[in-house]
Amino acid sequence: MLLCYLNLIRSIPAFLMYFRMSDNGLINEDLKKINQPSTYLGLHRALYYKGNCFRNIFYARTVKDYPLLTKISKLLFPPMFGLGIDVVNGIGGGMRIYHGYSTIVFAKSIGKNFSIYQNVTLGRGKEINGNDIPIIGDDVTVYTGAVVIGGIHIGDRAQIGAGAVVVKDVPADTVVVGGSARFLKRKKRNKSSIY
Repeated sequence: MLLCYLNLIRSIPAFLMYFRMSDNGLINEDLKKINQPSTYLGLHRALYYKGNCFRNIFYARTVKDYPLLTKISKLLFPPMFGLGIDVVNGIGGGMRIYHGYSTIVFAKSIGKNFSIYQNVTLGRGKEINGNDIPIIGDDVTVYTGAVVIGGIHIGDRAQIGAGAVVVKDVPADTVVVGGSARFLKRKKRNKSSIY
């Protein structure tokens, strides 16, 4: 029973951020996506039991408004190592990260109900129209091992298949799969090489 109370005490910085936010509706949508109620108990369970992926989303949403409380909360509820989230213009509600290991999320903006799996890279690449990071629409899912780079736009309800490499715009309601590797040139073999 004592452990239960200690865990509630370590949740205080997170509770302060959650209840002081002018609009905690985005976090409520995140909680709903992982089947938790939009209450202090739901937030506590999400931080404590539901793993570090939710923690990373929570901290990405709170760090700009509450940097000190976010740092304190990170000490008490450490975020998942190897999962980075940095979105310039915000993340819509209902974000869900499945596993999240070795995943980088760096985008200009992300729409609502975004889902992402492990070992994914969303990030900087070729500059297109003055932008070098992706813009993600609503209800987009990015599956395991996909790479989405550059100043591209991923349309609403698009699905990026496992292992896909996306360097061009993806229209709405589209499923994309496969890599974009292509043959550049054949290397000349060195005769002194044993391989």
